[in-house]
Amino acid sequence: MFTPIFELDNNRTSWILKLRAIRVYFVPRWAKGGDSMEIFFHDEHGTRIHAHLNRPEKRKFENQITEDGVYAI
Repeated sequence: MFTPIFELDNNRTSWILKLRAIRVYFVPRWAKGGDSMEIFFHDEHGTRIHAHLNRPEKRKFENQITEDGVYAI
């Protein structure tokens, strides 16, 4: 049902991943850039993946994704 991170490729456009957020932090606004949310996830195999959310996405998810939370994405 869930796809491991190591099986992700460009031949498909739809996956369901079960991931744990192992590190969540926010980067403040600076110069001409905007603030962002950075998330490091890992799957049940320990494979890691990084997510970068710009301001619009950050606003959607900043109160929903927490460290050590498990998510189906």
